[in-house]
Amino acid sequence: MADPRPLSSDTITLTNLQLPHGIIAPDVWGKPKEQPALITLSLLLQGSGFGSAAQGDKLDDSTIHYGNLAKKIRAGCVEGQSAGDLSAVVEKSILEMGMKSAGRFIVARASVEVVLPKASMFGDGGVTLGTTTSYDETGRVLGVGRVFGVKGIKVMTLIGVNGYERSQKQPLVVSVLLHLRSEVRETGSGETVALFNLEQMVVQIIQDTSFETLETLADFTVVQLRKKMLDSVLPGTRVQLRIEKPRAIAWADAPAVEVLRDVPSKRSSNAASIALGKAKEGSRPATATSSRDVTGTRDRLSIIKPYSG
Repeated sequence: MADPRPLSSDTITLTNLQLPHGIIAPDVWGKPKEQPALITLSLLLQGSGFGSAAQGDKLDDSTIHYGNLAKKIRAGCVEGQSAGDLSAVVEKSILEMGMKSAGRFIVARASVEVVLPKASMFGDGGVTLGTTTSYDETGRVLGVGRVFGVKGIKVMTLIGVNGYERSQKQPLVVSVLLHLRSEVRETGSGETVALFNLEQMVVQIIQDTSFETLETLADFTVVQLRKKMLDSVLPGTRVQLRIEKPRAIAWADAPAVEVLRDVPSKRSSNAASIALGKAKEGSRPATATSSRDVTGTRDRLSIIKPYSG
């Protein structure tokens, strides 16, 4: 009898898998150093998901043994590994566990997040390196999206519309994610330095401001990040910035604003310059933006490499 269930959104998840060895990455002082890393991964299954395993109450080829997956990843770790090495281990483990027979791969999408909890000076969430890989039913990669971020950055600044808020600084909690452009296959040392300097730059931008609203602060922060780094070093990036104000409302954890902005690619920037040059005097030139799909190529966490500082 055919399975009457519709196509599923069944997932298998591992959260904060501890590794036997750390990875080499810039520490809070910017020096390459082995440090602890945690892996969280989520596997969205193809088709009807783990339907037959659920019906039979036993593990079969419709699902993935998460215990064996964890063991395989941990067994592949070695001393002195880079983020790229770890990425390759995780990718290989997913491919091996997901391929049930020739041409039958049961993972539709794999989201992998590597967290370096000691790589952040001000953030509770650590530094995050993420990839999301989409597969077809044969295991062929359809696209890869990459993210670099720092979560839970605590910044003291002057913010608020009320008179009493103007008397002293108060804490904000900031999280910033960079959805990296898809066309770059390898990040150079300059881009790596920029990524790991992101947290310090965000703190420097925000701590000396004195705006009344979170909306203005969020917009200003993205503009400054573009001027100081993104336009020149990471064009084509999509910036996701969230700012929380935990002391604002006594009966809530925090109000927050979140913005998502596209940084023009170099090609878009050149087009904007040409358009500006052709614009009539006194007219308002159009702003060129990029909304690139960040899942276009098969990039891995090897974009993050140790650098000399």
